[in-house]
Amino acid sequence: MINLKKGQDYDLSAGAPNLTQVRVGLGWDTGSRTSRHADAEHSGGSHFDADVGATDTIDFSLEWSDSEAGSGAGDRDAVCDLDVSLFMLGADDKLPRDEFFLFYNNLRSPDGAVVHQGDNRTGAGEGDDESILISLPRVDPVVRRIVIVATIHEAQQHGQSFADVNNAYIRLVDHLSGTEVLRYALNETFSDETGVVFGELRKDGRTWSFKAVGLGSRDDLQAFVDRYA
Repeated sequence: MINLKKGQDYDLSAGAPNLTQVRVGLGWDTGSRTSRHADAEHSGGSHFDADVGATDTIDFSLEWSDSEAGSGAGDRDAVCDLDVSLFMLGADDKLPRDEFFLFYNNLRSPDGAVVHQGDNRTGAGEGDDESILISLPRVDPVVRRIVIVATIHEAQQHGQSFADVNNAYIRLVDHLSGTEVLRYALNETFSDETGVVFGELRKDGRTWSFKAVGLGSRDDLQAFVDRYA
């Protein structure tokens, strides 16, 4: 298993040449408040048909827990509701179409390669609370990067930030064997950041790589949309 550091790249095509299916997962500890945004529609988004010829699948998981010490200045009665979103970008670092932005209210990319499994409003339960499935061979050729972003829902209203979040990491797992291929633990100390780019998948010709980014900002989800639209 490879432990990545901030800014480090991992060549998936060289390190795991037979892997074609990717799962991006999001998890965090349960708290007292549920998210106030609407439920995502799960119809048509909860199942993923792998390529017939594909023999290997990988889990791509993103997980963290709320700070036990409550180090931030946010609302102590409100648990951070974290959402994972993906931006499928072209060579100009922009969305080719609005539908290439995947989040809790848009669960499937227009090429069928990416399927968001829906929003977990409470963060309850073990393991990943949100997941996104990616079939790399099906990704539209116009897409060069898939940026993985996590934001805190209504962070400004509740005075929350990633200072209230602990133990954040992103990992890649072979789905069939359960073997963890790589992991990137965010060891950075965040203060007033409300959004974090955890990492990104990059395509160069027919090869794919993963870069550990770990870049925080005070952006909310709309600010990321404005950046990439």
